[in-house]
Amino acid sequence: MAFIRPWSALSAALLCLCFSEATPTYDQDAAALLVGYAQVSYCQNVENWECGAVCRGLPALSNITVVEDPGTNGRAYIGYEPNSDIIIISFRGTVATSFRNWLSDLTSFKPVESPYCPAAGCKIGKGFSNAYKALREAVIDALRSLKKACPKAKVHVTGHSLGAAIAMVCASDLKNSHTDPDTVITFGCPRTGNQEFARYLSDTNWTQWRVTHHRDPVVHFPTDYTKMIGFHHVPTEVFYTDSTGLAHKLCDGTGEDLSCSHGMVPLPVPTDHLYYLDRKLGSHHCPE
Repeated sequence: MAFIRPWSALSAALLCLCFSEATPTYDQDAAALLVGYAQVSYCQNVENWECGAVCRGLPALSNITVVEDPGTNGRAYIGYEPNSDIIIISFRGTVATSFRNWLSDLTSFKPVESPYCPAAGCKIGKGFSNAYKALREAVIDALRSLKKACPKAKVHVTGHSLGAAIAMVCASDLKNSHTDPDTVITFGCPRTGNQEFARYLSDTNWTQWRVTHHRDPVVHFPTDYTKMIGFHHVPTEVFYTDSTGLAHKLCDGTGEDLSCSHGMVPLPVPTDHLYYLDRKLGSHHCPE
């Protein structure tokens, strides 16, 4: 069972601002902001926004709820950024020393039916679905509380690695419950579900980008042998094409564009997986 670190009661004077709808074009500044919030998910002392240099380099969040599940070692946080009137939901990726995290990754090689995607034939990696299930109730409760206090706030969902896959499951769940997010940007996301899952998340009105980097090995798993296993990437991919992590191209809408990460030979070491938009990610990269 997940346990929650609650946020304090929302102030009655909380100001909610109204902003225009996001454009469907890729905004690298928005991606750079969300990769920062994805990095925060690996840090400690997030509840009070005291996670060192990472937190100091981002617009501060308030009314933060941190959710953790000992069974899966999963972790997420949700908070409010008042200047831009956005709610951030961020899921932590795999912790290198966590057997439970790796178990979530490995069991995700089996696609199963999931309540978080109602489309006919839709399947999600078992480990990804279970990892989200362990965090879901607390995350949804916190989201509802923030939306009740600030109903016009935009909802941005993000995550890196395993956290990216869980973020995609969350996005599917929010769509299924008619509470669509406004923006979903993931980094180094593995294949999360089958073609029907990818199709379900393609038919949306929100801004969605799956950011990949050069020879990142994680984005090649689980394998894409569609007839045998059934996994397929969710579009639309933004492929950062070299080791600098800054040059990029927009990929086609198939999710499996051979001119992007799908056509690359992955590195045997995860260097590219831990470096996105000039940020070092992962459990060892949260400087004080």
